[in-house]
Amino acid sequence: MENNFNEDDVINRMSRYQFSIIHLQDEVVGFVDRAFAILYDDDLDRQWTLRDEEGNRHVVTYNKNLQKPMLIGRWTELRHIYELHNFHTIYFGYVGFAS
Repeated sequence: MENNFNEDDVINRMSRYQFSIIHLQDEVVGFVDRAFAILYDDDLDRQWTLRDEEGNRHVVTYNKNLQKPMLIGRWTELRHIYELHNFHTIYFGYVGFAS
């Protein structure tokens, strides 16, 4: 039987949780959805690998702070790559640990 799913379809279907990160103009951090951070706190490491819809991968650093969860390391690189200059809400699907 032929497999008609591409990698994006599989990842979208495998997502355990949909969450967002807020980019604010002139901020050097990305603000992580607090509900997501609390729900998956035990699973979340300080280093995250993010993948965009074109397959580009980016490693960022998460602060592990449940009161004010943020991406703090390498976030500014993403701002430049994706030309984020104003307010943006960026949506992600969390698939859990990669093996």
